[in-house]
Amino acid sequence: MFSIHAWDSRGKKHTAFVRVEHQGWARHHHGQQEEDWAVEPVQTESPSAPLFLEFPKSGGLRRRKREWEIPPISIPEGSRGPFPMKVVRIKSSFGKETTMVYRITGEGANLPPKGLFTINKNTGELYVTGPLDREAKDHYVLRATAKAVIDANIGEPPIEIIVIVTDHNDNTPVFTQNPFIGSVPEASKIGFEFMTVNATDADDPNTYNADVRYFIVSQSPTAPSSNMFAINPITGAIRVNADGLDRETRSNHAKETKLVYSITGEGADLPPVGLFTIDRNTGVLYVSRTLDREIKDKYELQVHAHSVTDEVKEPAIKVIVEVLDQNDNSPVFTQNPFIGSVPEASKIGFEFLTITATDADDPNTDNTDIRYSIVSQVPPEPRPNIFEINPVSGVIRVNADGLDREKYPEYTLEIQAADLQGSGLRVTGKATITVTDSNAKSPTPSAGIWVIPPICLSENTRGPFPIQLAQIKSSHAKQTKILYSITGEGADKPPVGLFIIDKDSGRLFVTKPLDRETKHEYVLQSHAIGEGINEDPIEITICVIDQNDNKPVFTQDLFTGSVPEVSKIGFEFMTITATDADDPNTDNADIRYSVISQDPALPQPNMFEINPISGVIHVKSEGLDREKYPEYTLEIQAADMQGDGLQTRGKAVISVTV
Repeated sequence: MFSIHAWDSRGKKHTAFVRVEHQGWARHHHGQQEEDWAVEPVQTESPSAPLFLEFPKSGGLRRRKREWEIPPISIPEGSRGPFPMKVVRIKSSFGKETTMVYRITGEGANLPPKGLFTINKNTGELYVTGPLDREAKDHYVLRATAKAVIDANIGEPPIEIIVIVTDHNDNTPVFTQNPFIGSVPEASKIGFEFMTVNATDADDPNTYNADVRYFIVSQSPTAPSSNMFAINPITGAIRVNADGLDRETRSNHAKETKLVYSITGEGADLPPVGLFTIDRNTGVLYVSRTLDREIKDKYELQVHAHSVTDEVKEPAIKVIVEVLDQNDNSPVFTQNPFIGSVPEASKIGFEFLTITATDADDPNTDNTDIRYSIVSQVPPEPRPNIFEINPVSGVIRVNADGLDREKYPEYTLEIQAADLQGSGLRVTGKATITVTDSNAKSPTPSAGIWVIPPICLSENTRGPFPIQLAQIKSSHAKQTKILYSITGEGADKPPVGLFIIDKDSGRLFVTKPLDRETKHEYVLQSHAIGEGINEDPIEITICVIDQNDNKPVFTQDLFTGSVPEVSKIGFEFMTITATDADDPNTDNADIRYSVISQDPALPQPNMFEINPISGVIHVKSEGLDREKYPEYTLEIQAADMQGDGLQTRGKAVISVTV
């Protein structure tokens, strides 16, 4: 067995596994034919069939000294299942003549991480129970044994199985420092190298996934040339690329006359006023306080340079300040607790509940890459791990036998969501699971009982698509070939093709991101047809879970109001309102109001105060004087997530009356 690797134009690796079969070959050793184990690898990525390897065949039962060999088995990291996923099938030649029992030991079996690999003791089918991570561990060493049930002296000697975790490009490069600081003499010639930037990548260093290339995105200032510097894409060395370095120059006219500098725009003379300042004599730009990417991720400024007498005036230059993300937001569960139910007769692997969480950090970074885990289970009977959660999708499934509604009617799971792929900030919540009656008197399998787990998906899921939502199963599938189909909203009705189903396996997929604000629920009809069988259609409801992807919107562009100058402190005179298109039953639409600034700031800078929940504005300080200050302009803000989420700003103009 061997594997073939290919990389597409985006650098993504694709792997196909191949088998070579040689039938009828036998080797003679001291006059006897010898037979090894047979190994049947299964595909993990490629649609092409896997190869099958079978060793020489021999006569009767006997105990042999010759070792059997199994080539390394490759499994791509980050596989999304469904789990458990068959990896390989181990076969003993004795299996044709007597019943054999197969066992595995080693890393991931009976040694940590325990239970990652399991084997069917009767068939020899080896499974992996969850996704692998090459960066955590790139290979596992197992030992497999096979013994006859009737005679322990009949069996195969232990054999080593090596499972290699193949790399996926799931790690972005990380700069070794930020920012990089360097210096260059102004007399440097073109080609002079003066500093090197470097980045690391946690992916496999022997693949393109970790082969980093560097380039310059922008240069500020862009004078005297927009490409003053060039970078070696492989080494990261930065060199001078054009003439014109001048340490004294702040503008083309700086040597001819004394220039002064000023800035306008967001964060300068526009709200938030004073966030950025500039030294009028040197042109050095400063930030005056901490920035928050979740409030605003980019600021656009205009830099102006002119002589003191205004005889010389440079064209304004645009400066864009981008706020880099830090992992300063913990994940937030979309609900707490999560409520689900599971029939007591559910088989291992049955999926019945999905846990979801959101993160306000940059969605294009690992700061929002969430992993889920189960912290504890109450009660811990009959086993402490009777449930398991998919760390990537959040789907909870049955992990062990023993569900019993009479003994343990309800379970409470403490669940955890952690960003940075599970190693960052974390939050805990609850999932309450009710064990329902399997109803032993319900119709037998011949009546055609369907099993459809609840289906909920977060809006704006990034894919890759299509994403499997569930697998539809008919109980008749064990007796005859069943073909599956779906109709309804998003299937054969608009938006057509949003949901598709594999007609043979019953796997249901969504083909692109959903938007709760466009449609929060889809109702499908699933159909199963076989020879002499026509199931009644079953309704599938797909609910779209809300993400905080809508800012509050003020109900009017400019709020106007009036207040008598004799008003006492606490007098309420106008109300600010805003709406939010997110789910009104979540914090995503829970708005808080605040006053950002007051103009004029006299006689007190806080003449007015706003109720953060109701939006009612009232007088906070004495000193209203219509003659001196006939009108005030307030910059107001509305923010969702109880004031910690997305924000929008507006104006309120208040006239002071007699």
